[in-house]
Parts: sequence; structure tokens; C-alpha cells
Amino acid sequence: GQSELKRLRRISEQRKNEAIKKGKRTPVKDWFLICVAAETGLRVQELADLSCGDIQTDSRFRSVVVRNGKGGKPRVITVRKEFIQQADEFLAWKYRQGENIEADAPLFSSGGRHMCKRALQKSYERSLQHADITQPAGVGIHSLRHTYASFLLKASKFNLRLVQQQLGHSSVKTTEI
Repeated sequence: GQSELKRLRRISEQRKNEAIKKGKRTPVKDWFLICVAAETGLRVQELADLSCGDIQTDSRFRSVVVRNGKGGKPRVITVRKEFIQQADEFLAWKYRQGENIEADAPLFSSGGRHMCKRALQKSYERSLQHADITQPAGVGIHSLRHTYASFLLKASKFNLRLVQQQLGHSSVKTTEI
């Protein structure tokens, strides 16, 4: 729920800040994964596929572009200004680490390549552990997609079509579930 998500965000941010002081990298990536997943409700594979240029920081149109969603469908997800500040911080950090932040460079990278789904799942599980949150087995990072959907549904005054577009569902029936 929302209180667990707040705790998850707070603890991962604390870990990120300590890691930056100590020159450690993993907690910074863990933190930003939580930021992106909670802000966009992307599927794990969509998160893994993100490139640096997919985060559009233009002040008029802040968004995350999903180039290859389920069924090969692209979509654009509108994001809040707070998220863009987090993204800017993460990209500046990546740059200082000597990592590539060109438009086509992987957002979440390991050895210059896109991190795989399993590596992202492990990152999420690490963050849960640090925040002392227990989840049912097999739920994983996908739970943030559901939290995002619930939040968006309420915030949009129950606009199912909007939620359907943001989640990239081809059928509104999937969204209703």
C-alpha cells in the first residue's frame, strides 16, 4: 500500500545518499529503479529496456517513452516534476561515474549493457529487505505497477481509459482487473 511505498522510497533514498558519499553504486541504482517503477507503472521488461533518452525532461512535456511495450506497442507516460528532478540527479550521477548517458545508452546498465529482468528484480528485493517489507513470493517489482495503477485511478477520478493508456493495456478489461 501507500505507507509501505513511502517507507520504501524513504529508505532507498537514505541508502542512495550514503552510497554517494561512500562512492558505492548499487544503492543509487536501487533507489532510481524504485523511483521509475513507482512513477510509471512499467512492466519489468519495459524497465529493463529503457534508455537514457527515453526520459523526456522538457518542461512543457515531461514523460517517459516506452518504445517497445507488450505486443510491440509504443506509448508515452506523463510524469511529475519531482520525478524529472530524480531522473536529472540519476543521470548526472551516471555521468560522474563515467557511464554513457547518450540517448540510446541503457538507463539501467551493468557493464555498459541493459540490466536483465532478473537483475532488476534482485535490486527491488534488496530495497524491500532494507525497508523491512515482506511481500508474497513471486509478486516482486510488478506490485509497484498495481500500486501505480490504483493511485492513478483515484487521482484521475476513476478514468479507466487513461489508466489503460498509461499501463499499455490493449483491452480495458485487463485494466478493470
